[in-house]
Amino acid sequence: MARLRQDQIRELVGTYFKAQLEQYLEWHNNRGFTANAMEDMRWERTYHELAVEDGKPYLPYLPQARFQRKMGVSDMDWSDSQPRIDLELHRGRRDMLTAALDAAEGATDYPFVNTSQAVSATPESLSSPLGGAIDDFMSEHSRQWPDKTTNQVRAYLGILIEFFGPDRLLGDITKKDASDVKKLLLQLPVSRNTKPALKAMTLQEVIKVANQRCISPKTINSHIDTFRRFFDWAERHDLAPHKLFVGMKVPNLPLRSVGPIWAHAC
Repeated sequence: MARLRQDQIRELVGTYFKAQLEQYLEWHNNRGFTANAMEDMRWERTYHELAVEDGKPYLPYLPQARFQRKMGVSDMDWSDSQPRIDLELHRGRRDMLTAALDAAEGATDYPFVNTSQAVSATPESLSSPLGGAIDDFMSEHSRQWPDKTTNQVRAYLGILIEFFGPDRLLGDITKKDASDVKKLLLQLPVSRNTKPALKAMTLQEVIKVANQRCISPKTINSHIDTFRRFFDWAERHDLAPHKLFVGMKVPNLPLRSVGPIWAHAC
């Protein structure tokens, strides 16, 4: 029987990374993060996200020994709480990095100009066709990703290309459009890429097919997080005037049982 309960693990992890975040913010306030440091933080965050999604710890990025020592976790408690404690460390480190990056990125602009005016003035000058921007994004990142990650990210971003078309300017994609994409994901069948009849249909057609099992909240959130990271990258590289898909993840509710298997019904 595990020595540490889940709420105890989360409290320890939360306390540890809250202190670490304070150290990061103190460093940023005193010296600032370099562009290379922030890019390294974004890359590391990606690995933590993938570990959480796969449910498999990725040890090179886990501060196991330091966490165990700082938080006073005994060897027996540590051993008996695996792999749960490692996965919570991934979540805590991921969220700490996100908070540090948000603070650093939020400190780069001065609110001298009304935000709505600034956005309306720049879509044409800060806008790239969606298809070309995705190609650039994949070219920059895929060299450091495993093949599995590259294929998954490309498939997720392919949804955006299919929904908007490759020539749609990023500056013309609005928050309302992002909301429409989220609504589509909520209705997307899990078998869309395996059933020949569904593969031949457009996105708008396939979501209208009755009695199809939809993709899970976890998969929906993986799509949304990929879209968010892409628009974050595009905005930083002056390819888009704004970020999208921020804070749009769906609740990861328990799946309800349908017959002998667990299913998420559309």
